[in-house]
Amino acid sequence: MSSHSVIGTFPALKLTHQSKQPPRRVIVQDIYLGPVFCGMVTLQGGKVKPVTQDIPPFEHPFIELEIAHAPAQRKILAILDLSSDGFDFQHRLLADGFDLAAPASTHPISISGRCWRLLSPAKELLGALWDTPGRLGSLISGYSVKPMHPHATLSIYFSPDDQLFGKLQRIFDNKKFTIADLRREIQLLGIFLLPHLYELF
Repeated sequence: MSSHSVIGTFPALKLTHQSKQPPRRVIVQDIYLGPVFCGMVTLQGGKVKPVTQDIPPFEHPFIELEIAHAPAQRKILAILDLSSDGFDFQHRLLADGFDLAAPASTHPISISGRCWRLLSPAKELLGALWDTPGRLGSLISGYSVKPMHPHATLSIYFSPDDQLFGKLQRIFDNKKFTIADLRREIQLLGIFLLPHLYELF
């Protein structure tokens, strides 16, 4: 795995959007805190829609955001206030314990699901894995019509140009793999899986 394409010592800035191939579509991602869906973000100017009525929707120059989980709302908005652009917002979300996934059609709000963060031996954050049906995502993901994996959702936070990205993609493409199979195959690549629980701030 080439060192230039992974997220460095966390928090870090070398993310997927630094790939040699720039995104060709609008970046849309679900925001999670552990296994709990917290909202959806689109990396283009638009409207921020809080989930509570005490804060009215407002226009934003580089983010379109719909928050779905009230307990996480204050933190997400605070991170947005500190962000200089959409990619900076991604960085800060990851650094504060949130994860990003390819957008899903349904979002069961549950703390009973499981989530793991993928870490390199050097403790670099490489991605996240959930035990709920979903798709492979990256930090330049948009809407996809590809078939969902029946047992898992996987996000990869480093460049598609890296060989490790392709290895993870091939593992995830095996729709017969259970979550246990996926975890085993990922760990055989030398990646650590750290349970990521739902914890409020």
